[in-house]
Amino acid sequence: MSLSVRHRFYWFLLSICLLPVVTGKAQPNANRVLALLHPDDGVELPTETLSGLQACTIESWVQWKDFVPFAQPWRFGGANSSIGINTYQGNPTLQFFAYETDGTLHVTKVPSILELHRWYHLAAVIDPGEGLRLYLNGMLVGQTKQPLHPVDQLAAHQPAMLGVSPWESNGHFKGFLDEVRIWDHARSQSQIRENMRAKVTGTELGLRGLWNFDVPTHVRNAEVQGSYAFLGKA
Repeated sequence: MSLSVRHRFYWFLLSICLLPVVTGKAQPNANRVLALLHPDDGVELPTETLSGLQACTIESWVQWKDFVPFAQPWRFGGANSSIGINTYQGNPTLQFFAYETDGTLHVTKVPSILELHRWYHLAAVIDPGEGLRLYLNGMLVGQTKQPLHPVDQLAAHQPAMLGVSPWESNGHFKGFLDEVRIWDHARSQSQIRENMRAKVTGTELGLRGLWNFDVPTHVRNAEVQGSYAFLGKA
């Protein structure tokens, strides 16, 4: 694949692609996070990350250093159909959205809920029969009621990115990410609450993808750095 000079991404593919196994439970001072602090920073995940899924849950820990207009900590899909989260305009309003190929937009918007320099656990649930649900630190903060196409039709076989939007007019995410997890089903609120602070092993039933950045490396021009205690994020 040819990569643009603008983004200059390095490939970041873990040893077994969608399910890298974490050996044991990392000590708090060994935990690292992904730093996305510069305009060229970003991570490209495998295009098949959401392939074959009807529903899914995307979890991550996120800390914003700046509320860049419409910047996306993660997104799956391209400009014509995609799933993602962003901050509205340049303010602390959080959005979870899904674009369908016919241009239909499904979005839940939560005004003025974020603060800079603070860790948040986000869980974004896509359920074709029920719509979208967004959880912040285990609490349901937004949802839609419109049915939508299965995840496989929305964002499979397309770019999957951390920190980069498919729309050039949008800004680049500026902040930190950790524990990005993809589940192959719509998780319940109790499941999200029970596991959001736990270190998963990669063998959990239904866990489709896991990126925790605990191995120091350079990831597509974005440095994995820091020594953040996992339980200190809340």
